[in-house]
Amino acid sequence: MFLTLLKNAAFATLVQIGMLFGVLFLCGATLAFFQQRTTERYYSTLGWYGVLLTAWIGTPIHELSHLFFAVLFRHRITGVAFFRPDRKSGELGYVNHSFHPLSLYQRLGNFFIGAAPMIVGIPVLAALLYFLIPRARDIFHPVLTAEINFSYIGTTMTHMIQVLYQSFDPGDWRTWLFVYLSFCVAAHVAPSRADRKLMWGGLTWIIGIILLLNILTLALHV
Repeated sequence: MFLTLLKNAAFATLVQIGMLFGVLFLCGATLAFFQQRTTERYYSTLGWYGVLLTAWIGTPIHELSHLFFAVLFRHRITGVAFFRPDRKSGELGYVNHSFHPLSLYQRLGNFFIGAAPMIVGIPVLAALLYFLIPRARDIFHPVLTAEINFSYIGTTMTHMIQVLYQSFDPGDWRTWLFVYLSFCVAAHVAPSRADRKLMWGGLTWIIGIILLLNILTLALHV
């Protein structure tokens, strides 16, 4: 009986984690892959200064997002550098923080602090698109009215790409400003290796809490 209960609770937890964070994980893995390849290409063709060409905008946004969530989850901030590139280590900036090991709230915060660049970066990219690209409302309209099913999501994304392509005006300075700024943000929005390690630490606690809640609700037939 207990094994059946545990099995059902584990399955429910897996589905819930997938629904809550599946898109975030997929985006994070994709962005991390492309960011690494982009940095390698930049470094091999333009050198260290090629990396700085996008980092001077992307890195402060990356680090500011870490700082925001670290303060939100009451971590102790021990050092901040929004943009301090180090050619030897490859480090571009940092937010050093610590947490109380007995605080569940602060431990859960590790996930959101690690994922912060994606959480903040996506709205920043959306804002750039909205304010710099003509017909931006036509691009966002399908998302705001989309139904929650995979077939419609595919159609919506296709429509958005088509409208974005049609809105691209090579003669409009706002178009090129959007291309540059969005590339600066996107090139540094993926979590670093240290960020991903922090995310997994926080996610372990999130999974544990959801699993416990599922066991209790199933046991009580809620």
